[in-house]
Amino acid sequence: MVVEEQSTIASETAYIPTGILPVTTSHDHLNDQAVTYVSGYITRKWLRKNPCPDCRTLLNKDTVSCPFLRYKEYTSVRVGLTKPATLIKRALSAVERVFTSKWDETCRERGVMRRFLDLTKHIPFPTSPCHPHMRDFFVRSYLRLRIHQKCRLMTLAVRSQRKHVLAIGTHLKKRAQRHLLRIRR
Repeated sequence: MVVEEQSTIASETAYIPTGILPVTTSHDHLNDQAVTYVSGYITRKWLRKNPCPDCRTLLNKDTVSCPFLRYKEYTSVRVGLTKPATLIKRALSAVERVFTSKWDETCRERGVMRRFLDLTKHIPFPTSPCHPHMRDFFVRSYLRLRIHQKCRLMTLAVRSQRKHVLAIGTHLKKRAQRHLLRIRR
């Protein structure tokens, strides 16, 4: 009986390719995969702007692979997903750690981007022999995406709270109107 149940479970899950779905769904693991994906996106942007062979060699050697990237890989019909180099992914992971640890205390200041650029200066980054500003491009692009995402989430939270307050206000207004009608009678 137990053997039959196990073989049934195995046959039902046989269609799921191995290595596609992450075994663990911890926040750190998912965050790491998101950083890898965004690192590939920024790498692709860089290679479109700077198609020199030295940069291509630097950014295409020792690429990172993760379950989410394998899941999102395009077929031969649609090309566009770029796997980031390990060095780029490692550097942007360090930028992400600084960003998440300092966001709450920095988000209400003026010059948020400048502040984060100062905080991430110490992070080692691979250098290109032909483009000295590669580090700045990668870090700025990553921070721009993260700041935009955080501001968007904050705006959505404020809108949600505003709708809740308006709903309470409408309820209280109707209640007050009913009370006034009772008094007038």
